Amino acid sequence: MARLRLRHLLVTGGAGFIGSAFVRERLRADPEIRLSVLDKLTYAGSEENLGEARNDQRLRFVQGDISDRGALHTLFQVEKFDAVAHFAALIEAGESMTQPSRYFRHNVGYTQTLLEAMLAPDRLTTLVF
Repeated sequence: MARLRLRHLLVTGGAGFIGSAFVRERLRADPEIRLSVLDKLTYAGSEENLGEARNDQRLRFVQGDISDRGALHTLFQVEKFDAVAHFAALIEAGESMTQPSRYFRHNVGYTQTLLEAMLAPDRLTTLVF
């Protein structure tokens, strides 16, 4: 069976702790891959988490939010990603108990927005969780 070759990957939440580790590892492991990081840069994300990867010509950083339907659709139309690695999430455990609807809207609802953008009729993208 042929192995899927991903050439251009969108990484949501790629400036967070886990997302940035994924970005650094993919750039290290695959010299031919291009990555676009989409991150809102809130309490959990910082471009500094990307370390030396920030200087890699194969990495493009986009400050943005997965809740922005129009921006997502434009990004997918322009970039033609092969796949998406989705790490964008709200993760404050204590606050999620006092504001569950906010966390549900972000972690479930905005994931749906991302899925709609990537599965629009003019493109088909693989989702990697």
